[in-house]
Amino acid sequence: MQLDKFDEALSTITKNSMDTGFVVGLFSSSPRKSLFRDLIFERAYCEYRLNRIGDAYNTLTSLGRDLDEREKELLAQVVSKDIVFSFSMIIFF
Repeated sequence: MQLDKFDEALSTITKNSMDTGFVVGLFSSSPRKSLFRDLIFERAYCEYRLNRIGDAYNTLTSLGRDLDEREKELLAQVVSKDIVFSFSMIIFF
């Protein structure tokens, strides 16, 4: 998927979650809010692919529940990428 498609997907998820009044960590039984709760992984993955590492980390850690297997794997990749970037900056400067 091209980066502009990840940006488009993230914009759609964000816009629709704002339209429903959805806030990460505040879940209700509403089917529409449930849909966006289920898209948290997709939101974090888009943020990760767009190199918005801090946003992806915040999205995953603000769930208010235990992470499932794929969320844990993505969180590991996010943290790893952040550590590598930080280490690279230390070497470069």
